[in-house]
Amino acid sequence: MANASNTPPSGQCLLVDLGRYFVVMLILLIMLLQSQLPRYRTAQSDPRQRQLIRKINPNHDPWWMLAALPRIGVTRAKEIVQYREQSGQPHPFNSENDLLNLPGIGSATLHAAGDLIDYH
Repeated sequence: MANASNTPPSGQCLLVDLGRYFVVMLILLIMLLQSQLPRYRTAQSDPRQRQLIRKINPNHDPWWMLAALPRIGVTRAKEIVQYREQSGQPHPFNSENDLLNLPGIGSATLHAAGDLIDYH
């Protein structure tokens, strides 16, 4: 009887231990990622977390950042940038009223994106 015990050779033990370690670490990583996802999903819908989001400035930010605002989208974002560039003013948007001058932007749009916009 060369190997009467039920223990595998030491090399196999190391592989089994590494496999278990990998599975445990993978599970912990998945749990960590799942715990972080709700923050990003609720950041725009939860008023308490809206303050954590960087506010977007229509006077400086590119169209793709403006498009991330609720109810703005790509087309309106590009129109905002086009208006900004054609105005010749360094800060054409000083308040919500200035955005209301653009076609397609009404009070419902500003209400949805209101506290995510910084004019200064």
